[in-house]
Amino acid sequence: MFRPSPVRVPPAMEARLGDYDRAYQERIAYRAQQYFEELPLKGRRVLDVGAGRGLFSVWMHQVCGAREVVALEPSAGVGGHGDFASKIEQVFGGTEGLILEQNTLQGYAPAPGSFDAAVLINSINHVDEVSEPLDKPSAARDRFLDVFRQLHDLLAPGGDLMIAELARYPLERYTSKLGIPALFTKGIEYEVHQQPSTWGQIARDVGFVGVRWRPMVSKSLARLGPLAKNTVVNMATNANFVLQARKDG
Repeated sequence: MFRPSPVRVPPAMEARLGDYDRAYQERIAYRAQQYFEELPLKGRRVLDVGAGRGLFSVWMHQVCGAREVVALEPSAGVGGHGDFASKIEQVFGGTEGLILEQNTLQGYAPAPGSFDAAVLINSINHVDEVSEPLDKPSAARDRFLDVFRQLHDLLAPGGDLMIAELARYPLERYTSKLGIPALFTKGIEYEVHQQPSTWGQIARDVGFVGVRWRPMVSKSLARLGPLAKNTVVNMATNANFVLQARKDG
């Protein structure tokens, strides 16, 4: 197993991550660096859809310099987890520019063009969970077209959309059926995920431009360097990706 060098946790995040062990802190830092490395956030107003514990909301504000981050988190117990809304309030700690909005995306109705960026980290598949692929016409695909139209509408011209997710068809989806233990995608319900190309096409269909996606590198493979960013290696390992798009203007 490769042993990458320890990841530096920025001082601005030390106190916010204090309740977690060092390994988890480094995991958050490692992922955040990949999520936001190509997303301009400084001075911008950001919507974090499905903010979970709120740690990446804080990262965008405290480390990336976002002017304001609205953490959209629906309610307690969503997705089998605990009360994320209360966790967000704790980690925000009353910091100006960090706001909790306890609501679903479909129930949230800000004025059009309210945000400069919208971020969905491991949450797009939970906005409207479906078990079918969305690459062909269907009622489920129509619902997600509406979701992406809403995301497009809430962004100001030139606003950025960033989606981080797991692909639907990683190698371990098939090797697990042979009894081979999963090393990178343990406990994943593959059927509620989609391929990056599927999300990309839906984004284009509602008017997003500059749609592109890149593989994320598993921390255990970081020392492979550029090789670890190969899409084949990605699908054979963690199968996580980051998709970005932009509202024209």
